[in-house]
Amino acid sequence: MKLSRILPLLAVSLSSLAISPKAEALTPLSSQTVQFTNQLTELNGTPLLTLNKYNDNATNPLVQVGLTFDTTLNSSGTVTNTASGAQTFTVLLSVLEFNLDVDPLNAPSALVGQTYSPFTTNALIGSRRYASLAPNTPAAFGLFTINASTGTTFTAAPDLAGFVGAGTFSFAPSTTILTSYSGGGGNVSTNISTFADARVTVTYYGNVPFDTPYGPAIPVLGSIVALAAMRKARKNLALKSCNSQQMEIVS
Repeated sequence: MKLSRILPLLAVSLSSLAISPKAEALTPLSSQTVQFTNQLTELNGTPLLTLNKYNDNATNPLVQVGLTFDTTLNSSGTVTNTASGAQTFTVLLSVLEFNLDVDPLNAPSALVGQTYSPFTTNALIGSRRYASLAPNTPAAFGLFTINASTGTTFTAAPDLAGFVGAGTFSFAPSTTILTSYSGGGGNVSTNISTFADARVTVTYYGNVPFDTPYGPAIPVLGSIVALAAMRKARKNLALKSCNSQQMEIVS
């Protein structure tokens, strides 16, 4: 085969082996965190936790949304035996609910009707046993602290569409804290306060191009391979030509 025919085929073969020096990685485009701290329970829809939607979709298209919810409860106070004599009993404090409900106003469709509850129902905040507690003398309860987190991710295009724009969306907190005791003949009085912290973070992700570590070396490697292949092709043609001439002389 003539060299003029081999070179185009060689170019096609090399181009099929080319590797792009560019790649894409899922990268945070923006993130926002809102929170409240030391809110005396019970909470009933306030304070709202309000986040901004993603407003740069034309420049960097949104491909994923991540939401995380972090909550804390701190409880302390006093317990009093109201009987006429000493009593032995145990006081317990539990979480019936600590919810973050999506406010339907301007909420992305993927969030409408959703409730996020980091704590499991009846999660124990703290307990203390009082042995032969003297009457009418307040005794300390706590401080007890518990934390819980949860999260969710959205990747479907219809879900992501609701997060795009210039508006905001919010989460409304609600709590129910249960105080209970066993023993003491019902002669137990509690003065316990529970304070709530909540933090919500939204992170918007996109596919951002980046240079691969081996990108700059690819053109050089391609040139070396091409040159070697061309030299081998010329050598093979020269050998074939020589052999052809020898055969003609012998015959």
